[in-house]
Amino acid sequence: MDYKLNMGQWNSIFVIPKSVVDKHIKLVGSTQLKVLLWVLRHSDENFSVESISKSLFIHKVDVKDALQYWIESGILVDSSLEIEKEVNENFREEKNEEPKKEVREISKVSKTDGEYIADRIDGCEDISFIIKEAEIILGDKFSRGIIPVLVSFYDNDGLPADVIVMILQYATRVGKNSVRYIEKVGVSWAREGIDTIEKAEEKIKSLDNMNVVKERFEKLIDVNDYKFSSGELKIMGKWFNDWNYSDEMIKEAYDRCIRIKGKFILKYMDGIIKTWKNEEIYNMKQLKNGNQGVRNMGYSDSGRSVSYNIEDYKNYCKSILLGDKKLGEK
Repeated sequence: MDYKLNMGQWNSIFVIPKSVVDKHIKLVGSTQLKVLLWVLRHSDENFSVESISKSLFIHKVDVKDALQYWIESGILVDSSLEIEKEVNENFREEKNEEPKKEVREISKVSKTDGEYIADRIDGCEDISFIIKEAEIILGDKFSRGIIPVLVSFYDNDGLPADVIVMILQYATRVGKNSVRYIEKVGVSWAREGIDTIEKAEEKIKSLDNMNVVKERFEKLIDVNDYKFSSGELKIMGKWFNDWNYSDEMIKEAYDRCIRIKGKFILKYMDGIIKTWKNEEIYNMKQLKNGNQGVRNMGYSDSGRSVSYNIEDYKNYCKSILLGDKKLGEK
């Protein structure tokens, strides 16, 4: 089949800047392109966000975001800002004031710095590699919003390309490949100085262990809505991995915590398990037949509070070495 231009359509044309194709087309999505083409087509008319939204069936928020991208890229100009600038300049002339110099501090690459991002992708092989890998790893989850985050990892946070790719792979594997989560992980790794493949592998191994500990603990008790900190997960990892306590023993410590405190308090649980370790109690048989530590401290077998004085307490502490003597027994 042969193709040719329909010259009738070329009787009415409009111009598109070369930079749109040379630098921006690989960065923007369909919404940004649609909005720009519509604006260029209606360049000799007055229009608003509402009119663009209505014509293209695109939400007004998305239209504003697209327009802002092209404004920051220098393709479009915000006329309201131009008017405001002109008014301010006229006011300064009347007051004989010198215009203040604009100072822009950049700590992170803005999602609207399209020109800068495009130049970095074209001029840096590492960044170009990162973006290509991100497209492959994230698949249909890849969005324009991730690009400035990845560029910022490399330019501002000093993370090497291979480490950034490992962040993307880890986030995808654990099912948390949102832009926000990836940015959080990248910033955290940069602060921790994780700047080599070896350090990244060690970090991922640690994170995997924490996830296993968290899942194991949540299966034992009903705390699915509880948000564990990294410090708390390390404490729990100590119970399971370093001290080798069984699920049954961890559940027992939890039940005692609830019975005594009325709610889940991880530090209190840690105190119970530390007491067991100090008394060399590692299983339920030892707990029932040998020293019973915190089980009887302040509680009878029925779970009711009992009173005791300081002498009783001292005698109880001594009895730990001799067997299962309950607080209050003579």
